[in-house]
Amino acid sequence: MKANPFIPSIPAIYLFTILLILFAPISSTIAQTELPSALFVDGPDIALREMSPTIDKRRSVQIDQTALRQARTKGAKLELNLFPESSFIGVVKSVQARSDSNYTLLGELQGQEFSSFVLVANEDVVVMNIRPGNEGLIQVRYLGAGVHDIQKIDETQFPPCETGPEQIVDAPKERQAGDLDPLVESDAGDIIDVMVVYTPSARAAAGGTAAIQALVNLAITESNTAYEESLINPRLRLAYVGEIAYVESDSFSTDLSRLQGTSDGYMDEVHTLRNTHAADMVSLWVNNSASCGIGYVMTTLTPAFESHAFSTVHYTCATGYYSFGHELGHNMGCRHDRQNSSGSGLDSYSYGWRFNGTNNLQYRTIMAYAPGTRIQRFSNPNVNYFGTPTGVPIGNAEEAFNTQTINNSAYQIANFRQASSASGPPVIGLQPLSQSVFTGDSALFSVSATGASPLTYHWRKEGSIIPGATLSSYSFNNIQLRDAGNYSVIVSNAHGTATSDNASLSVALGTSLGEAVDNLGFNWFTGGNGTWSGQHSVSYDGVDSAQSGSITHSQLTWIQTTITGPGTLTFRWRVSSEASWDFLRFYVNDVQLASISGEVNWQLRTFAIPAGSHTARWSYTKDISINSGLDKGWLDQVIFIAPSSIQPLSAKTINGQFHFQFTGAPGASYTVYGSTNLASWNSLTTFTSTNSSSLFIDTSSNGSQHFYRVGSP
Repeated sequence: MKANPFIPSIPAIYLFTILLILFAPISSTIAQTELPSALFVDGPDIALREMSPTIDKRRSVQIDQTALRQARTKGAKLELNLFPESSFIGVVKSVQARSDSNYTLLGELQGQEFSSFVLVANEDVVVMNIRPGNEGLIQVRYLGAGVHDIQKIDETQFPPCETGPEQIVDAPKERQAGDLDPLVESDAGDIIDVMVVYTPSARAAAGGTAAIQALVNLAITESNTAYEESLINPRLRLAYVGEIAYVESDSFSTDLSRLQGTSDGYMDEVHTLRNTHAADMVSLWVNNSASCGIGYVMTTLTPAFESHAFSTVHYTCATGYYSFGHELGHNMGCRHDRQNSSGSGLDSYSYGWRFNGTNNLQYRTIMAYAPGTRIQRFSNPNVNYFGTPTGVPIGNAEEAFNTQTINNSAYQIANFRQASSASGPPVIGLQPLSQSVFTGDSALFSVSATGASPLTYHWRKEGSIIPGATLSSYSFNNIQLRDAGNYSVIVSNAHGTATSDNASLSVALGTSLGEAVDNLGFNWFTGGNGTWSGQHSVSYDGVDSAQSGSITHSQLTWIQTTITGPGTLTFRWRVSSEASWDFLRFYVNDVQLASISGEVNWQLRTFAIPAGSHTARWSYTKDISINSGLDKGWLDQVIFIAPSSIQPLSAKTINGQFHFQFTGAPGASYTVYGSTNLASWNSLTTFTSTNSSSLFIDTSSNGSQHFYRVGSP
């Protein structure tokens, strides 16, 4: 729970701040907020690899493994001390655990708008991509011998994709006879299985086996995040990753052709591996900096394209610059932007898009060429970025809608190899992953298994069968504390059974509305067609905020409280909606005072509240049609400042303890708050004022400066 910012007047705060600076250093054991541990420590001076033109700046470091282990829970914080001038607090939003030593952390940087980070740990290796805001990329890569390299990246120096007219495949409508057993049950189309193989040269350049396999998991995670942000339906699943004995040529086109060929003497074993692991698409990672990648382009939606569902990517471009997802996009029918495409893809609108945001900066989606900063989005006219659509609607002369193309092709691609196409008893290829969530969140366990059809699934919790849980995945909505535990699945067919490993679901107590908006002093209510709730995924302060409920056309969802004036009300709000049609509005006593619409990042608003009792309401409303953006509104840091009745009298230190005296209105209750940074405040004690002065004593000091203020509880 964050500190209650329901405070007295600003002058009272300033006076106490001045007094405490004079008496620093002062501390409070109660109020002390422990800073998160730093992830990086200076590494030894070693012979760094040749400086790539994409690297502007670098720093050799080692990983504090203790600090990393402490950050393996949702909501945990970690200091990312990248460079002397670039240090951030990372807040973990999601944990994906493949094993105890192989996991992914996703999060954002506290107080940094449009920021994100993805960290993949594999044994003692860490690879990481950090985006401090809407511009810039910092990467962490492995050098060997426990030493990592922090790299500030110049994305303009990445080479382009090499896909051209010769990679366009006009495949026949029908699959060749015997390619797949027609009696095998089709996959649903929501999961696309990808196999990644890499060359010995790529493995050595990336820092070893653990390092390049961590990069592969990073690429899968980044691509799935791009799918989610772009409203793409399917998700990628890593079916297999391993080294292939191949000496690279100096040509991406040659390497791709050799990868695709089944009997040319180059990498022919790839096709056996693909069938064994039921991979729908195959990606080859190489160490060739001449280009970022190349892939075959599907122009006809046909099962016959399975023989060309191959791509090749340079390992340094694969993540951060999103070339892995870019080349898979070609396999799915997507082309570059119109200015850099020599023909259409699967659809007339299968193009990437380049645009200017409302901040006057140029951006481009994953499939589009430079100029512009590449963003983690596929073109979609229904998704905005910096207030501007990331695509062009179908029917427009410049139509660009990669999301629709991928959604169109997903079912066909997911059935290039059916996950259940093998014979014999079930064999589990991919185990369900452990997860950490808050109450109210959603979660999904899934398993990949091969074996003779039909396969049946029975999910279990703590070894007991869950009635009705008979699919290859098991989903949760509105998770509660009682859902925590170990989950597994039994996969069966006529030849036998297989039981998965346990996947743990860790559930932490969620956030109340008062906690979410940082004000427990008010009573909060929510209603309409959907209810607001506290959540941790989107927030101004990097901790939590209130989010509007899920609604559809011509509906509304609201949150409200009662305020007794006079005083000043401030709050921060944000919206992602259809511009000029769907609104987040603020009312006092049913009179609208403000509204925002479209893609609006966090704004601070301030309103004078007159004397008396008043109803403050925030309402998100939709019109009769069209969904755009995330269709949500958010509220954070609601602060009401009442006129002060508190008078500070004195402040001093006695034997290392801080003492200050103050008076307040007789019989009134007050709370003392403490802070180390004037940004976040913690409640220290609550008292009732008398006619005489009250004395507060801070009982310890560790040499750090502290600030105090007094306000209503």
